Amino acid sequence: MRSISKAEQRVIGFLVAKGLLFAPRAKPMPMVKLTPKEVLEVAENIEPRVYEVLPAALIHFPRSFLSIDSYPKDILNAVRAVKAGEEHHPDLRGMRYKDVKRWADLRLLDRRTRPLSEKKVMRAYRLRPNVLAKLAKLAKNSKASETETLERLIEEALVT
Repeated sequence: MRSISKAEQRVIGFLVAKGLLFAPRAKPMPMVKLTPKEVLEVAENIEPRVYEVLPAALIHFPRSFLSIDSYPKDILNAVRAVKAGEEHHPDLRGMRYKDVKRWADLRLLDRRTRPLSEKKVMRAYRLRPNVLAKLAKLAKNSKASETETLERLIEEALVT
């Protein structure tokens, strides 16, 4: 059995802890700061699946990665494409783009992260005061937030 490098322990352990990889012998390490050098070293030499889940990890857990801007351009372009919801993009270092994209849309073990398709987008609308008052009243009566009430009204309007 080969010895496991410290970089491999940290990278694989982090991805296992977050639910992006399954490696039964890896010790989960949810609280690490990973450098581009160690992530790329592990992906290139030890576990290529890291490339498949790396864009999702960079999107969902950016504070766990040091110097994100110093990752290679193809990885950063894949992150941008996944965030933008692009359906087609070049494959990432031997990993099909649709597989790369799929990881950003899965519900992970870490309950604090949401799949990209469920993340809310901030928008600002200017409503007349009387409409805003009606929305507030409707929200209060339905015991929901104004945002939830607007979402429900729009969904109902689009169904019929």
